[in-house]
Amino acid sequence: MRVALPYDNGNIFAHFGKAEAFVLYDINGASYTSSIISAEGHSHHKLAPFLKDKGVDAVICGGMGQGMVNALSACGIRIYGGNNGSCEEAVKAFIQNGLEERVESCHCHDH
Repeated sequence: MRVALPYDNGNIFAHFGKAEAFVLYDINGASYTSSIISAEGHSHHKLAPFLKDKGVDAVICGGMGQGMVNALSACGIRIYGGNNGSCEEAVKAFIQNGLEERVESCHCHDH
């Protein structure tokens, strides 16, 4: 399974649609490897197909607007929202089934 998190210096970047980088975690059982990729200038509505093309199955993030929720869902990408802090700690919680699939809608950017 491949999980993507919007990345900012080791932490979950707060504005998913404006993330300049993502950390990808390839998870195999209890182990994982990670790599950081550039968003390659993709933002907002272009991010969902970009992440799908990278083989992403799920995202761990804070909140996002309904348009992004719809785009990720249309690409079959699951959303684990309402998270912040360390990317590595979030993925460890995910592996241990400590995160639930949910969407935290963001209403602070006129979404």
